[in-house]
Amino acid sequence: MVGCHAFDPIQRRVYGLDTCRTEYLLQELRDGLPDGWALPAHVPVMVMASDAQQIQGWGDTGLAHEADFVVTSTRLIALGSGDEERF
Repeated sequence: MVGCHAFDPIQRRVYGLDTCRTEYLLQELRDGLPDGWALPAHVPVMVMASDAQQIQGWGDTGLAHEADFVVTSTRLIALGSGDEERF
C-alpha cells in the first residue's frame, strides 16, 4: 500500500509528481529490487488517497502507475471496474 497525488478510477491509474518517490515504489517493486525480490503479479496493489484527489482524463503520462484499489476515508474503489463501496 502506497499513497498517491491523484487517481483515475476508470483508467486504473494513480499519479505522482516527478519529485515524489512514493508512487515510483510501485514500479520498482514490480520490476524487482537489486536483491532479486519482486512483487508477485497476483498481489493486489492498494493506494491511499482522499476523495478530492479523484481526476479524469490525465491519460497515460510518465507519472502514471497502475494499481488495483484506492482506499479513501469514504470509499474502497476497484480501479478499472467502476465498482466502489462506500463506508
